[in-house]
Amino acid sequence: MHQYFYAINAFVHRRKFLSAVIAVIFLVALAFFASRISFQENITQLIPSSEKSDVTAKVLGQVNFADKISIMVSAEKTGSPDDLSGYAGEFLDSIQLQCKPYIGKIQGKIDEEDIAETFDFVYDNLPLFLDTEDYKQIDQKLSADSISKIVEADYKSLVSPAGMVSRDFILKDPLGISFIALKKLQQLSVGDEFELHNGFLMTKGKKKLLLFITPKLPDNETDNNTIFINKVYRIQNA
Repeated sequence: MHQYFYAINAFVHRRKFLSAVIAVIFLVALAFFASRISFQENITQLIPSSEKSDVTAKVLGQVNFADKISIMVSAEKTGSPDDLSGYAGEFLDSIQLQCKPYIGKIQGKIDEEDIAETFDFVYDNLPLFLDTEDYKQIDQKLSADSISKIVEADYKSLVSPAGMVSRDFILKDPLGISFIALKKLQQLSVGDEFELHNGFLMTKGKKKLLLFITPKLPDNETDNNTIFINKVYRIQNA
């Protein structure tokens, strides 16, 4: 190996001018490539590309996740949005019961009180949210066949477990006219990539449900945060 270094040293002593030119060219090349380096602060670029990771990246790109635990619940092929929201509800009940001292805030679930207040506000001010196309849609709802189908769907909803939540909305607005305006508000609040179902935030297509937990304890409480994470995993695997 030392022979290579000796040969380089001998070449430099014999051809000092040429060696200086080569050194300058080398330094210029290094400076050029160094100037082309850019630092990417978007941590989602580290996530390998796949359908699941693309969804994760979209969410993380819109949420300040540095101090949050992100939870994604995925449905099986035969799973429905109701299955997702049902599992998420049970998960939140368990985590709030077993991990309450460790939880600062949970995002991804809208309280029923907030939903009811929003619905009442939209219902009371409905004309302000509607445009010409919306009135055409309402006109279609007023046909006899359409009313029959809507009433049938309302009845199925009322006799289902979800009827406990939807009962007041159906009785107040059986034709669901207010939901035309609510859908517009939903698009403004959660964007085109996400939807709300039973008060939970889901990806478009309703195959994945998203929850975000902000721990109450600071990052330097490593021991207690480890206990918290272990409890979350136990609830997940229960």
